[in-house]
Amino acid sequence: MKFFPYFELVARPGIGGVDSPAHGRVRFRQLTAERAVRLWADGFPYLRLTKEGARHFFADLTAEQRIPLLERCATPLEVEALLKLPRTNATLKRAANERLAQLAPEAPPAE
Repeated sequence: MKFFPYFELVARPGIGGVDSPAHGRVRFRQLTAERAVRLWADGFPYLRLTKEGARHFFADLTAEQRIPLLERCATPLEVEALLKLPRTNATLKRAANERLAQLAPEAPPAE
């Protein structure tokens, strides 16, 4: 399964892959969704979670289980994707607002 509906590739056009000390050789054309989610969870800097990816991989998690994933988010859009899933509570919203403040201090709080 390809990773594109679930993750956005953040690399210069034409880059076919990268060598990473922590993750080895990653070839983007051969990347499966399963490996992509593991890479993202490990902080791989070339992948950004999409709304579709949040729904596909994390919709079954409780709000408490999603809180640690917020630290993996590198953009406000990733935080919003996790926040928009079902079973959101005040604790998750508070953690999301804290992460948003770290990523984009001028951004308004999440609702």
